Amino acid sequence: MDNKSNIVIYGLSTEGYVIASNLAKTNVDVTLIDEKLQVATEITADTVKNYSSAKDLMENESLLGILPLDQVLSNSQIIFVTPKLRKNSEDAKTELISIFSKIAQTIKKNSILFNCVPQGLGVNNEIIEIIKRNSGLDVGDFTYVYSPLFARTSNSLSLGVVPISNNKHVEKLLKQSNIKFEQIVDVELSERIYTNRILNTHANLSIQFETFKNSVKVNSKEDTFQIFNTEIYIDDLLDGIHDVKQINYSLDSGLPLHYISSGIIRNVEGSIRVIVDNIKQKIKDEKLKPSRTKIILFWRIDKFEIRGDKIMMLEKFISKLEDIVGEVQILTDFSIRHNISQSTFSREKHNFVLLCSKADYNYVNKHKNTIPSNSILVKANELLDIIQNK
Repeated sequence: MDNKSNIVIYGLSTEGYVIASNLAKTNVDVTLIDEKLQVATEITADTVKNYSSAKDLMENESLLGILPLDQVLSNSQIIFVTPKLRKNSEDAKTELISIFSKIAQTIKKNSILFNCVPQGLGVNNEIIEIIKRNSGLDVGDFTYVYSPLFARTSNSLSLGVVPISNNKHVEKLLKQSNIKFEQIVDVELSERIYTNRILNTHANLSIQFETFKNSVKVNSKEDTFQIFNTEIYIDDLLDGIHDVKQINYSLDSGLPLHYISSGIIRNVEGSIRVIVDNIKQKIKDEKLKPSRTKIILFWRIDKFEIRGDKIMMLEKFISKLEDIVGEVQILTDFSIRHNISQSTFSREKHNFVLLCSKADYNYVNKHKNTIPSNSILVKANELLDIIQNK
């Protein structure tokens, strides 16, 4: 690829900024489009040095130069689509199709379009047909790449290209973008590889959570985790729920995969109720008065990642916790030390500290000496382990 090529990243998400950063470091001209504000900003190697994440960039975006959106799109033949989706399955699909419809009106012959957003079966064919209709081009005049990314990374869950004959050119772009992938196949097969990977992973998580939830007769909780070599936090269950919902929405009811994906969704939604009920019981067992208890959630959530379902589920989770106690506080970004200071905790009430992921547990465990004595530390996993009861 010519180093003077202009590449557009359509979507100011964590994943989009990772790709933009990787490209900018190779001295490629990169433009990042904020899909909400509909403004474009040039990303350079200096930008990457000054802003390490999409969050940092967004907080200081007013300081950066703004470029004409239509001109940016019409001048680029390489576009990565990485928007933040904050709607339900049907509306998220509609929003993504709208983005490709807009892009297709400006693309030229030999353009390469990368769809980095997780999709259900058959959705990519719908998008390709819209691109053909709105651009007047046929497959071969443009190249379409399906590369759904692991959350918050530039690693691809599967990689599909149409026409597959353009795979060598696409491979060069992927390597320059530092997008990790296993193999390049056609788009339809890529969808199926992705679907198999997602449903396998989350079916196994759901089975383990469902099997051991509410377990009180396990001889050793640590033995349980050692058998499976993992413990499942609420964050693990929700991390791929967007993908499962997109797959489920694309399937006809009655199909076996629809039953499987529906079961996973029901389990994840039910896990929220299970954890809330267990919290309520733990508070009762510890003889804490709800009115004299504050729940503090440590949950490292990236509000700029492509998938938005975790954020929407968090809002429901907090609402249910507020029905139990009078005060709930959520800490989603605690890379700065003051976020775990004494001011985080109540002096007058008991602090029920809920650790929602393994990373949150590791962080709090490292700083647990700063946590006041009127606190209970609890893992938000299938067994709701109390790890510290002061």
